[in-house]
Amino acid sequence: ATTIVDVFLAEATDASQPQGQGRYTSYEVCTITSDGHECVSWRRFSEFERLHKELALPDLPFTPQKQFFGRFDHDLIARRRAELESYLRAAVGAVGGVPPAPMVRFLGMPESMMPMPSVAEASR
Repeated sequence: ATTIVDVFLAEATDASQPQGQGRYTSYEVCTITSDGHECVSWRRFSEFERLHKELALPDLPFTPQKQFFGRFDHDLIARRRAELESYLRAAVGAVGGVPPAPMVRFLGMPESMMPMPSVAEASR
């Protein structure tokens, strides 16, 4: 099975939604796998929150806080980037480096890297 060797947030950038619906910060998530693949995806804070809910790992708290005022402050973005990177690394550690389907999708990894369901899961 392919495992995740490293995951890090390379940068954060301001982005805008289509039709002027607001600004947001997007984080570049880089993943390196044991078979040499490098995957890159851009994710918003809300997508990290969704990943946390989908993973449902009881011993993994999600500590970055949603911010409504000053959220485009460079110091806040740098701190949040570090917190989100720490969270992702802890999540990878919690799953033993073998990513479940929600993590594969979040990290932008090819679906061929998704773990195969066990016989018990397939029969449910």
